[in-house]
Amino acid sequence: MSLSNDLLKKSAPISEEAEDRLKSHGDIVIEERTIGDYEFFLVQNRHMAYVQLGMQRKGQDMTSYEEQTTRIPQERGQFSMSGLKSLLNEWVFEYKKILIGTYEPRKRAFYAKIIKALGFELSETMMAGHSVLVLEKMAEDPDEE
Repeated sequence: MSLSNDLLKKSAPISEEAEDRLKSHGDIVIEERTIGDYEFFLVQNRHMAYVQLGMQRKGQDMTSYEEQTTRIPQERGQFSMSGLKSLLNEWVFEYKKILIGTYEPRKRAFYAKIIKALGFELSETMMAGHSVLVLEKMAEDPDEE
């Protein structure tokens, strides 16, 4: 699996304010990547054994409840589906189980649609009263079957 995609960068900036909000809940960012105009984060909770995927458009804040629950009209940004597939495969290989959640059910359904289209299997679980997607298995590469 190669991550030599031009749109994939090793780190994505997270603001100090967002980092402080995460820390207040016992969360720390353990991985950061940028794919085109989108930033992806893996967040580890110090009090529970889980890793959660965070995602934001550049210039937005994934830790903001208002931004998570508000539809922000915008033009389609630069992005690479193959870059996302490679990144998720890498992280699932390393961390085994990744939770994907949002306060906005329509966004969760959209994320599920994209991730399933990439060949991943998802399950769901309840966490703090919200339905959360669970990614535990790497996507199969059709060329390798």
